[in-house]
Amino acid sequence: MNSTFVQIPKLNINKQVKKKTDTITANTLLPKLMNETSIQQQQQQITNGITILQNYQPQQPHTTQQINSANNTPTLVSTKKSVIGINEIPEHLLIRDIIYVFQGIDGTYIKYNKQSDSFKIDENTSNTLVNGEPSYISKPKRDLIYRLCEFGWLFKKVRLFITNNNFKKTGLTNQSFCSAINDELIELYRIIAILETQVNKKFDMVNNNSISSGVESPSSVSSSSTTTSTEIPFIDGDSLTLIRLFVWIQSPLKRLKVLGTCVDSIKVDMKGGEILSQIDTLSKHGDQDIRILIQNIMFKICQPLFSMIRLWLFKGEINDPYQEFFIRQHESVQLEKTWKEKFAIVARLLPTFISIPLAKRILIIGKSINYMKQFCNNFKEDKNDKYYYYNQEDDDDEEDDINEDDDLNFKEEKEDCDCSNGDGDKKVENNEKKTNYNKEKEEIIEKKLLIKESKIIKEKTKELNYMNKEILQEIVDLVARQSSERLLKIVLNRFKFMNHVKALKKYLLLGQGDFIQYLMDLVGEDLLKPTNQIQRHKLVGWMDTAIRNSNAQFEDQDIVNRLDIALLPERPGNIGWDIFSLDYHVDTPLNTILSPNDILRYKKIFHFMWGIKRVEYSLASIWRKIRSSTSLSILSPIKGDIHKSHLIMNEMVHFISNFQYYLMFEVLECSWKNLEKFIYQEATDLDQLIDAHHQYLQDICTKMFLSNSESCYECFKKLCSIIIKFTLLQTKLINLSIAIQNEKNFNETHQAQVNKEFNSFRNHLNNLYQEYTTSFYKFQSEILKVKVNQDLNPISLQYMLDFNEYYEEKKDN
Repeated sequence: MNSTFVQIPKLNINKQVKKKTDTITANTLLPKLMNETSIQQQQQQITNGITILQNYQPQQPHTTQQINSANNTPTLVSTKKSVIGINEIPEHLLIRDIIYVFQGIDGTYIKYNKQSDSFKIDENTSNTLVNGEPSYISKPKRDLIYRLCEFGWLFKKVRLFITNNNFKKTGLTNQSFCSAINDELIELYRIIAILETQVNKKFDMVNNNSISSGVESPSSVSSSSTTTSTEIPFIDGDSLTLIRLFVWIQSPLKRLKVLGTCVDSIKVDMKGGEILSQIDTLSKHGDQDIRILIQNIMFKICQPLFSMIRLWLFKGEINDPYQEFFIRQHESVQLEKTWKEKFAIVARLLPTFISIPLAKRILIIGKSINYMKQFCNNFKEDKNDKYYYYNQEDDDDEEDDINEDDDLNFKEEKEDCDCSNGDGDKKVENNEKKTNYNKEKEEIIEKKLLIKESKIIKEKTKELNYMNKEILQEIVDLVARQSSERLLKIVLNRFKFMNHVKALKKYLLLGQGDFIQYLMDLVGEDLLKPTNQIQRHKLVGWMDTAIRNSNAQFEDQDIVNRLDIALLPERPGNIGWDIFSLDYHVDTPLNTILSPNDILRYKKIFHFMWGIKRVEYSLASIWRKIRSSTSLSILSPIKGDIHKSHLIMNEMVHFISNFQYYLMFEVLECSWKNLEKFIYQEATDLDQLIDAHHQYLQDICTKMFLSNSESCYECFKKLCSIIIKFTLLQTKLINLSIAIQNEKNFNETHQAQVNKEFNSFRNHLNNLYQEYTTSFYKFQSEILKVKVNQDLNPISLQYMLDFNEYYEEKKDN
């Protein structure tokens, strides 16, 4: 620093002198500085001078000479007054107005302008009299005032936002946001109160025109308040000026700008996760102070969200009066759609710090607990199930009781098992006791494990907040392992899900061969009738007969009672074969897992496979009639055509047999094994179980060409219709041979009519075979297309249909 910049005299005065001394200001030194320094150095010197003055502690003068020297020093204000003849508004009055502005209140000289949405200096300031003369505000001070008004403008904007009742009424998160912002404003109010105390003391000094021994530090005024990062660095004895005020509010202004940014990022119609996502985005900031401030705000506004998550994870309940939780509950949902549609994730309300996979796991956990509470009537009374609640208060006592009781039980049962020796009956009884002993031991171990994990979950839940939001993943992992696995056990063991799926496979997917064959023999003749002659009760009677005369009689009675006959919607020209279907009744709560749509897909597959069984049944019936008929030997004129029809029938039997083998083993059994393996080894929650079952049905439909290739399906249906026509033609030929054999008066007229029938049979046979061959080749080509386009591999079917390349050579020829 230049040594000629400022010379501060050491002033001493006797304590008896009470006359007020003039404060040394930057204005006092400006004339001397302008004379002694060059124009290029003025700015730097003024800045340095202000710095010295801010740190300067004036000493009290001790001599009369020093007092007179200080009083006679000219100031810039006195110079302006003598030249211009007007007074500048005192700085302490402007500071008082600035304090008002800081609170969003109009002052005497500075007022809020609604049109420009800003604080402005009143244009009528020049009419204000100071000591009876006009007054003004200098341009440097005006610029400084406008920069200070930014604080007030931000304060006013933030306060207006958080006092908006329409925003507060939208949700609990909105109220928490306003409360968090208001807490920060209260801290700013405390700072403003400290400043106002400083200004009031300045007014007392001016009004009393007395010498003060030093102004009390505002930091001492607020000594009882909580110390924060925004504490104003006052120094004892400092006087408040606009420049000092501007410097001191920079840290509060920085915080206020952050609050303004938070308010600007939130729209009035936002709620819940939308607000949390916006504020969480602002926390990703390079400035540590700003990041900490945002995190403190997030800590407060996340409390409603984490309270809802706790309630959902531990009790499967939603307490969301303002519809702001990211999981929405739909009340008007059909009972069978409870699991899939009652609860759903609302993507726009999902906070950014909760990932979608984590949100789905949270959804599944709450759904599982809610499902068990709704459909497992004895869930709360079950001695195992109660350990899946996490609001137990006496876990320690319970665990001790379990340990003591179980140790005694184990000892008694073990002694009984060891002492039970002797004949065969006692050995059987001993084995049963050992089995029960092992089961109870496993249950006790499971109980202890559940209690131990419940304690861990409780401890972690107490620490769950925004600062420790990573704990949420750990809590979800622990709770999911209990609730989801427990629900799976209930579905598989208590609801016997796999038993029902296996029953559907046996009866609707024709897996129980003896039952299906016996049923077809019973209803075959009735199903040849038109649909208006079909009687459902008669078909039900035939089904009961088939059950009693097949291995289905040994099935669980609950499963047998669910079997029924369903008649599909009629179409013109249909017969009983076209509308017949087995049905399987599924009640609550099983229908929430095996939905009506699933049963409909089972019926669709049954109808397709039942049509194949019909073709096989028709070919077998014709074969039996031909083998048992003795009248065909008299049809010597068409002996070659009859032989040809046998060859054609063998081709058809080969096709149907190999296609059935493909369906039963390559499709059904492989898909069933995949389903069993996934459910028993990989599934961890009910959603995965349901999805696995859907995939099981989808694989079956795809490999049966029911959902991936209409052309394949149509080709196969056409082949089946050709085979049915062929069986009808064969039946007609057998009936003709019987009629000829029974005719006693056979004359030329009869012979001509028979020759005509022979020619018709020959033509129909040739046309059918030609149509069959064309459709067969087309079906083969469509299979290859499906293999390429759908990434399937029905190569086994392709190989079985033409394992010796007979059709390939015939096609080339």
